[in-house]
Amino acid sequence: MKKLKKIPKFKSEKQEREFWRKNNSADFIDWQKAEKNPEFPNLKPSTKTISLRLSESMLNNLKMIANEKDIPYQSFIKVILNEKIIEKKRGKQANEMMRFAGTASGLFEEKTVQSIKSKKKK
Repeated sequence: MKKLKKIPKFKSEKQEREFWRKNNSADFIDWQKAEKNPEFPNLKPSTKTISLRLSESMLNNLKMIANEKDIPYQSFIKVILNEKIIEKKRGKQANEMMRFAGTASGLFEEKTVQSIKSKKKK
């Protein structure tokens, strides 16, 4: 095993970027001992792509409302989901979410809500 070099102190991120651009990190870090899949709780969360099946009418309603608000419809969906998550975390009841689904912005029809409720019971 070769002796590792000491990592210098940097005065700025620019200086650090330049250093690592010119130097091989293996000369400074034993990557065999590195933690696999470390967590960085203070970093901004990354996004993950998902697939979500929506009825055409629901998607059209979302697009219309988003257009009225002058925001992309996918961003609008994230706003709605985030608002409901915050409410849920504050101790709101699950049935309020179901009421929201049936009444807010005309996104869902009442029979869709009933269908969701009946599927949850199964």
